[in-house]
Amino acid sequence: KSTPVKPVAKKAVVAKPATASLSDKLIKLLPAGDINYQPTTHSVVNVPTYFWTQTPERFQAVVPILDVIVYVNLYSTLSWYFGDGSEVTTLLRGGPFPNPSVTHTYTQKGDKEVNLKVTWQGTWSVNGVTSPIVGNLITQSISRNLQVVAAPTLFTN
Repeated sequence: KSTPVKPVAKKAVVAKPATASLSDKLIKLLPAGDINYQPTTHSVVNVPTYFWTQTPERFQAVVPILDVIVYVNLYSTLSWYFGDGSEVTTLLRGGPFPNPSVTHTYTQKGDKEVNLKVTWQGTWSVNGVTSPIVGNLITQSISRNLQVVAAPTLFTN
């Protein structure tokens, strides 16, 4: 007689609940950045364009991860790319005229794509122990189109 083969019991696969990383959670909490410029309709060749963002300088959050409360304190660095090969990295937010902290003068007319890269870095704290955030920095990228036009020159006596 043949012996019946017993089926081998398979172990049940138990999925662990997915937990987002601190970085993933922070990205969702960060304020959305923006790009503003003046003149608002278009820029003029050889005339400074004033740029600014309302992205905050600092950001603080309380983030629960599993059963631990993590306190996060971040500050931002801004990298402006003006669409003509020029760029500047600064902690300054810029502002409309007469604030000249972030300006750019275009030398040629045309459509430009202005990009702002916001890089967040800082510290995290758990149970009173504070550590720097290391590894890949948290970044946000914002883009906005800008038209640069040539203005007629007027000479007077």
